[in-house]
Amino acid sequence: MRIVKYPEFVKLPAGTVFCKFEPLLFTTGICVKGESYNDGISYNYTDFTSVETPDQIRQDDAFWNMVDKGSSYPLEIDFDRDGKDVSDSEDSLFVIYEKDDVQKVIDVLSQNIEAKW
Repeated sequence: MRIVKYPEFVKLPAGTVFCKFEPLLFTTGICVKGESYNDGISYNYTDFTSVETPDQIRQDDAFWNMVDKGSSYPLEIDFDRDGKDVSDSEDSLFVIYEKDDVQKVIDVLSQNIEAKW
């Protein structure tokens, strides 16, 4: 893994696996970068925290259904999220997972896919 600042981050290609980072603290889960836009000022991304819901159910209601009722919803992979937020600055830090790091994550997930849920 390596750490880069925002100006370098937005130049990285779509598909880059990352976490936002503050010293000694990961501030997001693992995310995958989409395309940069607005002349490299903003970017799209997806993470692994959204769920696919029927049109009549909002995301926050779906999460409460999972908490209160034990409901289950499939993971949604959506690259339409705007990754630039008000806290991002030229000094914002991003942990970049390199190819070998991503492979380790895939290996762990693959080994545990058969675990009893």
